[in-house]
Amino acid sequence: MSKKTFKFLVFAIIAIVVIAALLWYFLIFRGSVGPDGKPRSLKDFFPFGRPDVTVPIAKPKPDDGEPREKPLPETGVAPRLRQVSDVPTSGAIAFLDRSSNNTKIRYVERATGHIFETPADDYTTSRISNTTIPKVYEAYFVEDGDAVIMRLLDEDGATIESFYGSLARSGAGAATGAAAEPQELDGVFLPDNILSLAVSPDTKEIVYLERRGNATSALLRGSPDGKTRRELLSLPLTELLVSWPAKETVTILTKPSAQAPGYFFEAERGVANRISTGLANGLTALLDSTGKMALIGTSDRRGYTTSLLSREKGNSRSSLPVATFADKCLWSRRDVATLYCAVPKGGLGLNQPDSWYQGLAALADDLYRIDTETGAAERILDLSAEGGKEFDVMNLSLDPSEEYLLFIDKNTLFLWSLRLE
Repeated sequence: MSKKTFKFLVFAIIAIVVIAALLWYFLIFRGSVGPDGKPRSLKDFFPFGRPDVTVPIAKPKPDDGEPREKPLPETGVAPRLRQVSDVPTSGAIAFLDRSSNNTKIRYVERATGHIFETPADDYTTSRISNTTIPKVYEAYFVEDGDAVIMRLLDEDGATIESFYGSLARSGAGAATGAAAEPQELDGVFLPDNILSLAVSPDTKEIVYLERRGNATSALLRGSPDGKTRRELLSLPLTELLVSWPAKETVTILTKPSAQAPGYFFEAERGVANRISTGLANGLTALLDSTGKMALIGTSDRRGYTTSLLSREKGNSRSSLPVATFADKCLWSRRDVATLYCAVPKGGLGLNQPDSWYQGLAALADDLYRIDTETGAAERILDLSAEGGKEFDVMNLSLDPSEEYLLFIDKNTLFLWSLRLE
């Protein structure tokens, strides 16, 4: 067979295949419908330009597929374990209202960015802001709760925006106690693509990691409204988390993964000093307010374990009788030897904390108080028994008097509070 004849046959076969495919599309495929009930298009046949497919994450739900919570009372004394919000929330704070001398709670509604306020011991709830900011994924209250930094994605779905908005400046709770109508948030946008952000213990300042290139970032410290800032140090990494546990102590943690070793640093005088010792996979960490003790969680072939690291004793480590992530814990500031933790029932298995971060595993927690001097862990609440459901706890915080412990249930993103005894 000559080359000319061979080429002719190849082109003929290709032409027949293309014509057959087009006939199939116009006569059969185009008239059919997809699994969503909509007519199919050519994009469903050719993969080019097809949007990414999002795999839904399985979460415990009732039979109808929607989270069910009992309607919240409009008034009345709140029980010890209280559901604060009946909408997904992105952040909260408990503070002392100077006008009434009572503890109040403020939180941001995830869908709208509206701010709500309620007494810690009463169900009465009011909306105190009317500025709508859709899809707020994270919210950090600053300046004693009179201002908030909301984190969201831009319309392009890739740019991380951070908006600083302030309420009246007359002190936390004072302005809203006298105001009859919700207020507008007066604010500005901070730099785009802030990778991680933390608030100082007194809520007057922030630190954040700002991307400087494909593989570098800078740690900056400044005012929440962005008017003042200074660079603390430059880092050759971007996959980092920042925390501010003590007045002059800022820590940096590599994003945890069971598949990679993690590092825990303290930022000091333009240098990142390493806190953790050895290579530890799945590393989660939380430094106390004195800077002398750290909670460390690590992953290995046996599962996930939690320990205390003493910086005063040459970074020696002592095991704890419970296993949890540092993300599920909070150090007391009034009693530096006390640690509050949400502890998964039955412990933690392999591939943690990855499965939890990715939403592939929902955990059922109880709340514990840990005495770090003796290592004793006391269960202070059986959450499922008290709340009538399972809780996957995250974002713990305390009011200044440490009478109330706030947390968000990861299953529903609803805000809850526990009155400590």
